[in-house]
Amino acid sequence: MSKIAKIDSNGLLNVNDPIYAAIKEEKSWELLKNVKDVYIEIRKGNIIDAYYQGGRIVEFRYDARNKRIKKSTHPKYLWDSNHEQGEYYTKTTDGKYIPIYQNCELSESAIDKIKDRINQHYTKDDLSEKKCQGELIINNRKDYIDSEFAYRMYEGERKTIRFDLVKIEGHDIIIEELKMIRDSRLNSTKEPEVITQLANYKCFITENKDVLLEYFKELYRIKRSLSLLKEPMGDIDIEKLNLLESPRLLIALDDDYRQLRTGNVPTKMGKKKNRLDNIIRNLDCHSVDYKFI
Repeated sequence: MSKIAKIDSNGLLNVNDPIYAAIKEEKSWELLKNVKDVYIEIRKGNIIDAYYQGGRIVEFRYDARNKRIKKSTHPKYLWDSNHEQGEYYTKTTDGKYIPIYQNCELSESAIDKIKDRINQHYTKDDLSEKKCQGELIINNRKDYIDSEFAYRMYEGERKTIRFDLVKIEGHDIIIEELKMIRDSRLNSTKEPEVITQLANYKCFITENKDVLLEYFKELYRIKRSLSLLKEPMGDIDIEKLNLLESPRLLIALDDDYRQLRTGNVPTKMGKKKNRLDNIIRNLDCHSVDYKFI
């Protein structure tokens, strides 16, 4: 049986890293912070990313040699034409193309163009999980402290665990997994895949609870120092924070399933009603903490 990976606490986050002082001198920083549909996340290794509907607008890294901030973004967000398989991509041995992130400068018009291209390439579908994730964060800034925390799941393996959302309720830190209602992993004649996924999350959180708690505390300190927290989250006693070991499942409904939740079941939606009932039975049977949104 594979062994749950232990998080190496070295080099994760440091509120005193020079990037956090340097970023305040960046002209584009206040501009990004004031764009209503953009949200900013802090990544392991003290990297700062800005997102729009789940697509990354820009990545900020600190160049220690030159003592300055470096900004980069995905090549497909910089140009109208498709550069895939061109000079801005590296081909791997298995035939995949990996983007070479490009230096960029940000102005109000440049940000708007990148957002347009994210819409074209990344979030065309209104039922996109990433788009839904981004809207949740934007509309609930006072609740969410992080998104997309990733680490390897098992020692010696490449499989990655990824927390969609990290929420603070009172002094409880809650890991949330987001699924769209039509996701096939929610429903199965056997045990749905999402049940195994949530169980793996719980094992990983339990194994790394102390390191994760300190990580989120330091993340809180950093975001507060950068004025990225909305009240009342910005006024929490950090030492009282507690990380819950059991994750929560969020299920985003579309119009049809939202109608079914009201009890109004048209004849033509009988199959969807049966599917929804089966999802609920499975989640209740496994004592899953879940919420329809």
